[in-house]
Amino acid sequence: MIPSTWSVCQNRPSTPANNNQPEPADRSESTRYSSATFEAKLRVMAGTEHCTGAEHLAVNSNPERNIRRLPYVEPHVVVAFEQAIQEKNQEQLLRLTVRHPSLIEQCPQCLSLTGEEGKNLFHRMCESGHTQLIRKALNTEQGKRALCVKNNSGDTGLHIAALARTTGCLDCILACDAVTKALLAQNREGLLPLHIAILRGHINSSITMIDKLPDTLVTMDNSGKTPLHCLEFSQASERVQLSFLKRAIEMPCVQKKLNHFQFFLDLHSSDAQCEKRIQQLRKSVLPAPKPVIPNELNKPVLSETTMAILPRLSYCGESVTGLQEEPVGSVFIQAMDLASTVSSGNKMLRQGARQTLQRIGVVGVYGAFSCMPTESERSFTSLGDENVSVQLVNQLVALGAPNIQLRLSQPRHCQPIIAKTAVLPDDDAEELQLESLRRIELNKLALLLPGFDPGQELPQRFAMGNSTVSIVKCNDSSEESAVVFSFLDLAEKHRQHAGHCDHYMVVKPYRFESASPDARVLYTDFDGLNVRKIPLRLPPDSLLPEVDAIRAFSSEHDERQWLEETLNASSLNSFLHARGLGKICALRRLGQIHINVIYGLHHPNLSSRRETLLRRWIDTLQANTVRAKDNKPILILIGKAKITSEMLGNLCKDRNLMVIDTESAQCGAQLDQFSGKNNSRVAIGLLPELPKPVFHHLMTVSDLPVLAEGANTTSFLLQTGHSYLSLLPDGETPIPRDMGYPLEALKIEAHSYKLRINETEQNLLEKVYSLTFQERYQQAINCLDDHKMALADLRFLYDDQHSQALPVVSVRKLLEKGTRNRLGKIESTALLAAINPSMETLAEYADDCLDSSSIVVDHFALQRMHVRHDFNNALIATLNKFARIKHLQYPPNGSEKMLPG
Repeated sequence: MIPSTWSVCQNRPSTPANNNQPEPADRSESTRYSSATFEAKLRVMAGTEHCTGAEHLAVNSNPERNIRRLPYVEPHVVVAFEQAIQEKNQEQLLRLTVRHPSLIEQCPQCLSLTGEEGKNLFHRMCESGHTQLIRKALNTEQGKRALCVKNNSGDTGLHIAALARTTGCLDCILACDAVTKALLAQNREGLLPLHIAILRGHINSSITMIDKLPDTLVTMDNSGKTPLHCLEFSQASERVQLSFLKRAIEMPCVQKKLNHFQFFLDLHSSDAQCEKRIQQLRKSVLPAPKPVIPNELNKPVLSETTMAILPRLSYCGESVTGLQEEPVGSVFIQAMDLASTVSSGNKMLRQGARQTLQRIGVVGVYGAFSCMPTESERSFTSLGDENVSVQLVNQLVALGAPNIQLRLSQPRHCQPIIAKTAVLPDDDAEELQLESLRRIELNKLALLLPGFDPGQELPQRFAMGNSTVSIVKCNDSSEESAVVFSFLDLAEKHRQHAGHCDHYMVVKPYRFESASPDARVLYTDFDGLNVRKIPLRLPPDSLLPEVDAIRAFSSEHDERQWLEETLNASSLNSFLHARGLGKICALRRLGQIHINVIYGLHHPNLSSRRETLLRRWIDTLQANTVRAKDNKPILILIGKAKITSEMLGNLCKDRNLMVIDTESAQCGAQLDQFSGKNNSRVAIGLLPELPKPVFHHLMTVSDLPVLAEGANTTSFLLQTGHSYLSLLPDGETPIPRDMGYPLEALKIEAHSYKLRINETEQNLLEKVYSLTFQERYQQAINCLDDHKMALADLRFLYDDQHSQALPVVSVRKLLEKGTRNRLGKIESTALLAAINPSMETLAEYADDCLDSSSIVVDHFALQRMHVRHDFNNALIATLNKFARIKHLQYPPNGSEKMLPG
């Protein structure tokens, strides 16, 4: 074992060492200075000095200076250390310096030796957590330089210390005066040591860092995240995170960035006082207000006749033209009944929205179009984002916007569609890939927006109603509209398209607002990259409704003619599609079959449950055909691109299902065979890609509940009052619990979860159901509490994960009411139906959806009544809020009056 006894003699007289052990009596004078010779030799070996040991002896033997006593070095330690330096063996050097820390001071040049992965000895010390060695190393100039050296990953010793579980090494380095340069060092991912320290939860050390260099708080990594963004993902407790946030927002560099949309527009706090302070600071550095100025280049040209009949519009002392509307000055005073008041209020809100659009002139919509890896020019798996953009266009047309500019985003994809080959140069392959993405993008738009031709070049301009719609590319040279609507947040839009407008409004679809309290916002008063952010605070149940959601046809001939015209106008459809779908709609209207539509199986969150969910639902429908009085066959309509051939083969084999391809020539004959008398079967109908009006029509024609996911489909179903179950009830579009009948809402949400439960969840639900059926309510509560982790995904059981403003009914609340003997008969029945995992409860729900007098049908009718008013129209509400914020006014009955907000 290497002895640890050293004679530390530095600027001291010749006395015994600190360990109180006397020096060997037989040590000669030359041996006493062997440590000096050793130090000089190591410097030569490290390549930093070329003097001899004799020169060092001469210096140390100078009688005119204090004698510098160097520690005695055991011969075998000297040999081992010399050999480790020659071999650049960092592990051996680290072991020797741990046992003999004075080696660092005797030969600090060893800190610069670089080994594997570009790591020097200082990196190794930080990895191993040797605080004492780090302290000694930082007392030397070589150690201070080694601190800033980066390894192959771009990490300095400070990065490594910040990643450690404890803060000993980190605090030791931060105490050094030379740490400034290391605080500014970014690794290959652009991460500062501050990023890593915050993520690791070393908040006290992070505060020390920002006290030394506050500007590091606003330094972005390669993904655009600052250290303050990392606080959301920190391992520190919420209390400690709050203390850091309170300290950070008082830094001048942060206050300057509070309105910078690339940095801190999403910065909020759950602490009321801290949030209030953030808002105060934002207001103190707001950009100067800007008026609403119409885009002069694209300003609509109105005829003299039109100008003559338009009333005057007042805006900040400026007179401009507006839209002719009937006066509504005293309508609320004159109205005495609710129906009249609501209808008059709707009329006033719609009038205000139209007036605002006329004042704006040209309105912009920024559309999001993405391309999934499995998509092609004729087969799509996702149309949700694209549909929202088209919904905005349709609503603006319905409100009479004179000119609408739809700017397409840059098409995005998850992985290359065309692989690079040796035949094509890289540039040619990338150009072909981008062109393929553009074609997919344009074909998606053609499905959603009738009148658009994907075969023509952009820009395209065509008429929709009384509006002119212009479709332009993301990087089109035409001027962007002054006022832009989108469901994308401004920061996301800016990453795709750097251009900006004067006023940008985020209009989220139904229920997306639950993800953030101010997801629907107005960005206005741009000043460079600084912007004013104003939450719109729309009603929580507001949505983007579809125009002409329900199409009524007087005869089967009219319906089939409309299908043929709509499908023939599509570049992706043919007469075979019109013939097959017309036949399906006719059979449904004649009462020969039931129809069920499923949309959303392609969602990635369903990948592990997709087949289980579909099997469970098919079993439910087969059980329903047995118990139903009419005994009609059921046709399940699923998009061909939304289900794999393997899954379809397994289902047909296990459940003996018939498959009908609606675009095949044999579709008519298969439908006749399927709809024959005494034929109680379930079949799957495969749909091609369809225009949005046709797909919506199929959902309204269907009489069984739709299985759906997504804000757009949910909004449409709520708007039409159609029954449905959610494929992703734990996502951003769950079953509404604050509309309709609360107990029915609980049951329907429970049925949505029971479509996808696993074996463990089903067994536990059966146990809770058995206890509840026996009225052993406390034991049922105990069972829920004991298995809360296993049942965590079934959110309908508890009430602590819902974000609605109104208290919701949950299974636990009803059980607690049962323990107090306060549970009514209706509540007890609903409770048992909610927790019963058997197939019969789902079959009963499907049967109730077929009964027009059932409470389930009434429940969805109430939801339709709730959302169909204009104050729940997200676009109309946004336009009125915008008019109020920007002081756009119109004079009803000749008197100045603010628009309703």
